[in-house]
Amino acid sequence: MLAKCRVETKENLDLPLTNSSTLIFVDWLIRVRKVTSGTINTYLSGIRQLHILKGLDEPSLRSGQVNLVLKGLNNTEATQKREKVNQGRLPVTLALLRILKDRISGQNWPADKKFLVWAVCSMAFHGGFRIHELLARSGSTFDPDFTLLVRDAKIQTCWVDGAQTRCIELQIKNPKESRAGAVVTIDVFETGGSTCPVKAFVNWRKRDREVDPNRPLFRDSNGSCLTGSKLNVILKLVLGDLVDYSKGSITAHSFRSGLASLMAEKGMSDQEIQIMGRWSSRAFERYIKLPRTDRARTSMKLRGL
Repeated sequence: MLAKCRVETKENLDLPLTNSSTLIFVDWLIRVRKVTSGTINTYLSGIRQLHILKGLDEPSLRSGQVNLVLKGLNNTEATQKREKVNQGRLPVTLALLRILKDRISGQNWPADKKFLVWAVCSMAFHGGFRIHELLARSGSTFDPDFTLLVRDAKIQTCWVDGAQTRCIELQIKNPKESRAGAVVTIDVFETGGSTCPVKAFVNWRKRDREVDPNRPLFRDSNGSCLTGSKLNVILKLVLGDLVDYSKGSITAHSFRSGLASLMAEKGMSDQEIQIMGRWSSRAFERYIKLPRTDRARTSMKLRGL
């Protein structure tokens, strides 16, 4: 993170860090990376340890100024948490997903935007993704080490229990459950029916004119990245009359909980739900050691719903 900050700010952040350098780094983490006070403290602890390992004098990374900034950030986070105590995140149900598709189709948007938004929503639901595994965090800039690129998505054909099926093979970077920060392959299988993620993705890619494999995957026709924040605005615009936002909200992360709710409703096992959504490190370890047919069979149970 310190190296990325140096590149983006063009500031001299060589070790040992000065108080001024530390404040620049903390400011960048808050404004650009939008991390929490707890994460910033973790980074500062790591940088302190780096000084020690390099035989440098132990720096004073938490000066009075730095502590004031972190205290202010911590207070802001606490206030926001209190304000949201009665505003839980609602899951996107399968019925709501179908309504969402219909509402998107009826918007006065360019066709490219309709196909893009629906492809993301369908994939986020059926793949159980954390939204920033799919979308960039900024509309105008991106980090290739964290962002899903064009080259990271491929349509594959495979056989499962004697039947041919298709899937979208995604190379997910730095997933939350992978502490080593490795790239992990996630397959999203076709389900058939009106909400099929493979069909939605293929239809959008037919209209996508971007050929550069090193650009973010999900962008609009002007090249601007679709972000989680933009998608939240779209969801509120399209579904706002159906949701009481004073009691709960539909956000980009609601698709992930929606898949788990649907699978539980259909009587699927806890293990199947954990594997599809990668909710715990233990389940994740089981998933990456299993052949892709296990995830495909689970997807097929949702076929036609």
